[in-house]
Parts: sequence; C-alpha cells; structure tokens
Amino acid sequence: MLRCHCPRRNCWLAWLAFLGVCLSFFTTKGVLTALAQSSGWSPTTNLLTGMPAPSKITLTADMSGALHAFWASNAQLSDQPLDAIEAGLVHYAVNDGSGWSQPADILYLPDVDSLTGFEAVVDTEGMFHLVWQGLGAAEGVYYSHAPVALAEDARAWSPPQRLGDSNPFGDAQDITVSSDGVLSVALINHPTAQFDTYYRQSTDGGQSWSDPVQVSNVVGNTRAGQPRIARDESGVLHIVWAEDRIASFDNPLRSIAYSRSTDGGQSWSAPRYFAQDANVGYPNVATPDDNSIHVAWDGSGSSAGRYHVWSSDGGRSWRPPLRVWDGGGQSGPPQLVLDSLRHWVTVLGVDGFRFDLATTLGREPQGFAP
Repeated sequence: MLRCHCPRRNCWLAWLAFLGVCLSFFTTKGVLTALAQSSGWSPTTNLLTGMPAPSKITLTADMSGALHAFWASNAQLSDQPLDAIEAGLVHYAVNDGSGWSQPADILYLPDVDSLTGFEAVVDTEGMFHLVWQGLGAAEGVYYSHAPVALAEDARAWSPPQRLGDSNPFGDAQDITVSSDGVLSVALINHPTAQFDTYYRQSTDGGQSWSDPVQVSNVVGNTRAGQPRIARDESGVLHIVWAEDRIASFDNPLRSIAYSRSTDGGQSWSAPRYFAQDANVGYPNVATPDDNSIHVAWDGSGSSAGRYHVWSSDGGRSWRPPLRVWDGGGQSGPPQLVLDSLRHWVTVLGVDGFRFDLATTLGREPQGFAP
C-alpha cells in the first residue's frame, strides 16, 4: 500500500507521479496503443532499401523536435579480394515531421571490419557529437562532430578522432554534454592487458581532449565493459559499467559497478558494486536532479529480471537494489525511467515536480508495494 508522508496539498502530485511510473513500468503497450488510436501511427518506413545489412540504429532528437538516425554498414571495396578488410560507412537520416530523408553516407572509415555502439548528443549550440567503436585493423573508439543543420553533408563532419581502444567483448563508449558545452566520454581502454573504464572530456567542442583518467581498476581475469555516463545539475559525474570475471569460457560472472567524480573527472571514487558475480549486464544511469541518482541493469538466467537502485544524496549512499521485473534477457541498457520522463514532459506537458517521489513512497522493506 502506498503511504503518503507529504503535506496534503502535495498528495495529488505524488499520486500523479505514481500513475506515470505505473504506466511506464507496467503498461507501456497499453500507452502506446492508446496513443496510436488517438493520433494514429505513421506508415512504416524502410530506411535501408538496397543498402548493406546495418548495425543497430541509434536515434536522437534535437531541440526543435526533429528525429535523427545513425547507423553503420560494411562496404566491400570493389577492387579488393573477397577476404579483404571491409570499409566502414556511417549513415544518417533525419525526420523533421514531414517524413524521413534519404539516407546519406556521412563518414567513411577504411580498414574497419565492424562499427558498433553509436551514441549521439546535441549541444545547446546545435552541434552533433558522435562516438562509436570500430573493430579491425583501425580498431578504436572514435569521435566526430557536425552542425545539426549540415549533418547530411559528409563534408561538414570533422575528421574522426581516436579516443581510445576498442572492446571486442561489447560496448565500449558513452557520451554526454553539459549545458555549458563540456563533452564527457566514458570508454573502455586497455593500455595494458587489462580492460578498464576511463574518462575523457573536451571543453572546446571536441577539438581537443583531456588525457584519459582511469576510473576502474580490474585485476586478474576480470575486464570492464558497457560503460554509461551522466552528469547531474551540480556538475557531478556518474559512471556505471559491468565487470566480467571469467570463471570459465562459457560462464563469465558479471558485476555492476558505479563511481562518481566531484572535480570534473580528475579523480574518481572507489567503485561501489550493486550486483556481484551474477548473470547481469547493460547498466544505465540517470540523474533527474543533483541529488537523485538512478541505476538500472538487466539480468538473465538465474539472475533474470530488470533491476533498479537509487540514491537520494548524489551517490554517497544507496538503497538496496530492487527487482522491478522478473523477465529475463539482456537487450541493452534499460531506458524505462528516462523514456517515461520524456513522455510526461514532451507529450503531456507535466513537469516541475519530483518524478521519483512515487517510487520513493511505494518502496517497502519487502519490495515495491503500490
């Protein structure tokens, strides 16, 4: 049962927030169906007609509401033998409300077998910042930028900069941008045999980057991967990642780790572990304000479910992890909290109160009790 400890005049806000959380966590399909019935879904658009098989498509929106898609494919060079290393192509399309544009090839990367893990952000000056991972002879984590208005023009994109090593075992990078334009990247690097989480930043729009700062410190047969990064309103940085301990080739045991930096990424707290030696992965981190930090991750097998843990003091202390869904599988970093907030603000126009209040009030010692 939901126990409300707030002043009576604020109770309706708590219930409204609780309703939004329930809709986003438990009835996503119903919400989508209702929206489809009231406004109608657009016809399915095939962006890839006649194109090579793509990587996973990454979507992002700019401040005007236009939707942007990035993906990659491999192009066999016509003058090379069939077993030659392929070239990587980065593709782009935009939907400004009138339909999708024709895909444009915006970046060409020779000597790359595979391009994965695209992450894109838009700064307040209308500039795209894109990071990705390349595997092959030219392996590494790369970065490029271009004005949103010129994103379809390959000439507008800056030459790709290599920020670090690639991670053949999974996702290797994430990026965020602050309101004053500071770019922050979490990436997996292995200057030695160890795969660790590192941090780099740029204060000049991606023209130059700080030296890598080590965040994790794995040892032995453990490796870091799947990093995600967020910056709260006060400028504190938060990074989560997964650590694989290879108990056997067929049975890696994974932990979910977290660290924070209060000095702009120059130093990082000792890792805090939310799940250890379990079949978990794909963590994500969200910062609705400078005190509330939310971390979620996937679990499968004996650890099946979607898990959530949160801090109300900026990451200094944490509530116990809670399994919010019993289903299994690992399908990428959970986006439930982030998507529900966007829906309430952009679609319903409701903001200005604590979205995390209902989940706070609904937590009981034995679990979530609406």
